[in-house]
Amino acid sequence: MKIAYLHGLESSIDQKDPKIIFLNKNFDKAYTPSINYRDDNTFDKLYKDIKSLNPDLIVGSSMGGYVSYLIGSKLSIPVLLFNPAVINRTFDPVVDDSDLKKTKIEIRFGKSDSVVSGREVRKYFKDNKVSFNHAVYDGGHRVPADVFINSIKDMLSMSEIYNKIEKSEYIMKHVQLFEQFVNEAKAISAQNEPFKVKGINFTYTEQRGRFYGAYLYDVAKTSNVSHKVKFGLDEVQAFLKSIKITDKVPGNYDTNQLDALCKQIAKKGIVCDHDDAMDIS
Repeated sequence: MKIAYLHGLESSIDQKDPKIIFLNKNFDKAYTPSINYRDDNTFDKLYKDIKSLNPDLIVGSSMGGYVSYLIGSKLSIPVLLFNPAVINRTFDPVVDDSDLKKTKIEIRFGKSDSVVSGREVRKYFKDNKVSFNHAVYDGGHRVPADVFINSIKDMLSMSEIYNKIEKSEYIMKHVQLFEQFVNEAKAISAQNEPFKVKGINFTYTEQRGRFYGAYLYDVAKTSNVSHKVKFGLDEVQAFLKSIKITDKVPGNYDTNQLDALCKQIAKKGIVCDHDDAMDIS
């Protein structure tokens, strides 16, 4: 598969960024240019490059989300947009917004984004009779790596998040060595800081009860407190294995199975609960 990623106005490409590592190692071709949106020739160059690449998906964040939407619509290529700056931009780049066609559009909004208003973006697309699906993640304008990766995985129906990265390397980074932490619940936060896990919440979607994420906390509670890291299904299963729990986390919301799992987790001294309250409509 091939993919294109367009970053935001004041952003840049860092090859050590987990997002870029994921793209480079999981796709046959990943187009991730460093972009100067203030150059009047930028849009034409991006359009020609992406047309030549013909990727399976175009991903864009903020200003890159706006440009990705235009290019994807012109070429009828599916797009995944993170907090797209389709309105109320601080800077208007030179673009070509003519001859837009129908394409698949998925949008992710940060719940606490103070830069781009999700409500106004949704209104913009609805007013222009553009069909789209959207979901809200727990965070601001800057997109967490796990949200970025899992959103791509979901949209492309990838069987594994890191199907070309050695899974052991990824899990060791986020859960650390299982043998080192036998019966001691430790993980790595989104800021790459180790912490002892004292709380965990399994969250499922409100609409169809699909697994959305496992939120880990460094305090013995799971409400009215910020989580340290969010795990996908594979990561949380690996974490449970590291503390000698082999029961599987259900892919769909099952109160009986989750109650039984939480009882096992509680025996490890970790507060555990679950819900199906995540609204991704």
